[in-house]
Order: sequence, then C-alpha cells, then structure tokens
Amino acid sequence: RPDGLAIACLAPASDIPIINEAINAGLSVITFDTDAPNSLRKCYIGHPDDYQDGQDLAKFLAKQIDYNGKVGILSGTLAAPNHLGRVRGFRDGISQFKDIKIVFERPDNDEMEKAVAYTENALEAYPDIKGFFCCNASNPIGCARAIKTAGKAGQVHIVGMDDMPETIQFIKDDVIDGIKMQRQWEIGYWAIMYMAAINQGHTIPKEHTIGSRLLTKEDI
Repeated sequence: RPDGLAIACLAPASDIPIINEAINAGLSVITFDTDAPNSLRKCYIGHPDDYQDGQDLAKFLAKQIDYNGKVGILSGTLAAPNHLGRVRGFRDGISQFKDIKIVFERPDNDEMEKAVAYTENALEAYPDIKGFFCCNASNPIGCARAIKTAGKAGQVHIVGMDDMPETIQFIKDDVIDGIKMQRQWEIGYWAIMYMAAINQGHTIPKEHTIGSRLLTKEDI
C-alpha cells in the first residue's frame, strides 16, 4: 500500500476504474503527463494544450516547406488523448494552407520500428512528399532514421514532440527541423512534491499545468 501513486494515463477510459478503485481503497492518487479528468484523482500535473502544440507545429512545418506540397502524419496511439489532440490540432492548422495536402497517416502505437517502416512506405508511395508531423516522443526518431537512410535529410522536413537525446542529435544534424518540448523534469518533480504534500496533510491544486516551447537548431 504505497502512500502515493502517480499514474500517466495512456488510455483514460480504461484507467478511470483503476484510479477510482485505488482512491476508494484509501490511496492518494494523482495523474501526471496525461490525465483522466473524470476520475477521482487528487491532482493532475502536465501539459494539456496538445491541440495547440499540433497547431503550432503545423504552422512551423508549413513555413519549412514554403507553404505547399504533400505531408504525412505518424499519429501515435489512437487511444492516447494527447496524441489525438496533437493530430487534431495539426490537421486544423495545416488546413489553413490551401496548397498543402495530407496524403499519408498511420498510427505507429509508440513503436519505433513501425515509425521507421511507415515513413519508408510513405516515401515509396509519395516520392515527392515534403514533410512529416510526428505526434509523440518515439516517432520523430523513427521518421528521422528512415529519412536519413533514404538520403533525404533536408529535403523532407520533420516536426514532432519531445526532446529525446536522439531527437536532439537529429536536430543538430539537420534531419529534424523542430519539436515542441514539454518540461518533463517539472512534471516529475511536482508529482513527487504533491504526493509528499498530500501525505503530510497539505492542500494541493487540482491541476498544475506546465508549458511547452518550440525547439530548433538555433535554440540548441
């Protein structure tokens, strides 16, 4: 029986009964990174503006491809609300540019190998594709590996999420154009602090949101 339990909800619909069961059993449960707002959780720490991230990356990618051409989407895990929000934001954002067309979309389910394979499939089906939107931490890396192997770094542009070490290196190497970076350290830090605070009888906020920022080679 832990004093505190923090859960990252990849599939909130199936996580809610588990969270509520733990709360009803007397455990202090918070959510972090991704939320289950309809559960009995004590607090959520994370970045809920996934839709805005998608929109921001749509505008950034559009600029990289001179506001015209074909683009593809690696849509992550279909049950993950943060992935769905980012994809929805990207679709709405890119729709503002009449000369840009989404021709390819596949759910990679956070599996690097699938991201590589789907990017290879897209390059084969659409040799003139100009860009990819990647909605999670792993698929920008898989996409970049495929683009680099195909010798199209700098010709096919990539935007995505999260500052994984390999992602940062791909940005330095001009394979990935830019990412939206969340403050993951802050999410982890406050998850621990709030669980300790609950255990000590303190009042904590129902929601602690963090921001995100665009990270490019110039920023690095």
